[in-house]
Amino acid sequence: MRATMRRSPALLLVVAAACATPERPGGDAHVATAGAFAQPWYRRPLPAGVETLGGLRALVVAPPTCRSRACPTLVVLPGGAQNENLAGATLRPWAQALHDEGWVAAAPIAPSRDRAFYEGDVSALGPFLDALAEAHPPEGGRFSLVGVSNGGIAAFTLAAAHPERFGAVAVAPGYARPEVPLAALRSLAITSFVGTLDAWRHPAETTHRDLREAGVASALRLVAGVGHVLAGHLEWRTLRVALTAPGSG
Repeated sequence: MRATMRRSPALLLVVAAACATPERPGGDAHVATAGAFAQPWYRRPLPAGVETLGGLRALVVAPPTCRSRACPTLVVLPGGAQNENLAGATLRPWAQALHDEGWVAAAPIAPSRDRAFYEGDVSALGPFLDALAEAHPPEGGRFSLVGVSNGGIAAFTLAAAHPERFGAVAVAPGYARPEVPLAALRSLAITSFVGTLDAWRHPAETTHRDLREAGVASALRLVAGVGHVLAGHLEWRTLRVALTAPGSG
């Protein structure tokens, strides 16, 4: 049975730096010990500007090296009310590393609280993806997708609506709404991060099982001793591996 639960009013980021480990073949997810950033995530620089793409405002990390060539491009769906403050808080822990490694990253801002993407209507994100691809062509023609908390809920909905636009998806944490057709995600690799103390652990695990049953390549990573807010425990390098080499640990 597909799990549902109340959405979290606020959230941020996720898991253990190099410590998070993937599900063991044929067994339960391996539990990792949460790590921490050497520098507090909230003090990290945010090399991002605001762009309007397809009618939506977005915070965009765009390295100068990507002005004349296609670069790997990350779509980041923020949590909470998915406003500009939450978009910035979601990007901040990774933004400098993304910039330094030559990744473009774009976090769309919901038009209003009552039109937040996690509510299930992601129609505004179709034109956003078109405009993002024109302004910042993604390397290989596909985006990577990350959703954090409420953004993780929206990520499943968006990826199922436009699976041809994405190569891999990571949620931190997240789960699929009951109406999402999980079979539409069969072309994608999905990685879910969730804390062992998070109330969202059960729905995340249920979505993971349902994905597997639907024939989707899904990996689940648990972070020991961590609740819902995982800011400060997921380095970009760990997330990059989940997006570019899913299942490799």
